[in-house]
Amino acid sequence: GVLVGVRVGNFPLVFTPEEVVVHFGGVAARVTRLQRSEARETAFQVEAPAGYPGVVSVSVSAKGRAFLNCSFEFEYWDDSVPLVASYSPYQVYSDGGHVVSVELTNVPLDTLLSEIAVSIEPSSRAIQTLTALSLSFHETPTEARATVTFATPAAMAGAAAVRVSVRSKAAASFPLLLVAPPTRPPA
Repeated sequence: GVLVGVRVGNFPLVFTPEEVVVHFGGVAARVTRLQRSEARETAFQVEAPAGYPGVVSVSVSAKGRAFLNCSFEFEYWDDSVPLVASYSPYQVYSDGGHVVSVELTNVPLDTLLSEIAVSIEPSSRAIQTLTALSLSFHETPTEARATVTFATPAAMAGAAAVRVSVRSKAAASFPLLLVAPPTRPPA
C-alpha cells in the first residue's frame, strides 16, 4: 500500500493513470496519479502491492503497447517491529532468578527461540544480555501473539529497562521494578 513515485523516459504519451500498466514481480499494481506525460518523461505514482522482503522486478508499459516497456528493481523491506502487548510480573526481587513473561505482537510465526534476545538495563546502567527461556505462540481474536520468558539477573534494586529483540528488531523497552528482598522474616 506504499505509494512509489516513478519517472520513465522514452515512454509513449498517456493521458490517464489507467493507461499505465505496472507489475511488481508479476503482481498488478494500481497507478494512483499521472503527474505528467511528455515526450521526454512520464511521471506517475503507483501503489506497491503487498510483498515479502526482497527484490522484485517492476515492469512498466503503456496499455495496449506492452512491447514498449521498461523495468527496474524494487526492494521490499521488512519494517515491522515487535510490540510489547503485556508483561508479568511488573516487579520482582533483585536477587535474580525470577521468571518474567512478555507477550509480543508482530512476531513472525516461524521465529526460533535462538532468534530472541533479551537485555536488561538496571539502575546501575550496566546492560546485561539474557537468554530467553521459552517462546510460544497463541491466537487472540484479532492476531497471533508470542510469549517469551526469561529469568532476571541479580542486580541493584531500582527501576530497570527491559528490551526484547526478535531477529535483531527491538521492541520498545518496558520498565521492570527490581525490589530488594526482605532481610528478615515479618514480625
